[in-house]
Amino acid sequence: MFTDVDCPHCRAFHADVTALNCLGIEVRYLAFARGGPESATAARMASAWCAGDPGAALAALKRDETIAAASCDDPVAAQFELGRQVGVEGTPTSVTDSGRLIHGHLAPSEMAVRLGLEPLGETH
Repeated sequence: MFTDVDCPHCRAFHADVTALNCLGIEVRYLAFARGGPESATAARMASAWCAGDPGAALAALKRDETIAAASCDDPVAAQFELGRQVGVEGTPTSVTDSGRLIHGHLAPSEMAVRLGLEPLGETH
């Protein structure tokens, strides 16, 4: 899923990850700062990807918390470019195993339907 830490719909999607996992849906994040790879958001996302625990740092940013600046050979600019190449225009955008794009935040049960899974009901 291409995500932006400042995107309210991405934050809602992030809040549903546990429910998605319970439905058998694996979520992997890719950075897509809507302001572009030179934006302040992209810099914050790079700090998350370079943190000792990137998952925790990303979750903190999605809760609008501050994280320590970190630097590394981060993949944020490359992930943004990949998103542009596959047709991402906004966030959140999910990419299925087959390469199909699913735009926006969907309820976990609706995401399961879109992925051709038999939803067992939403689990929160």
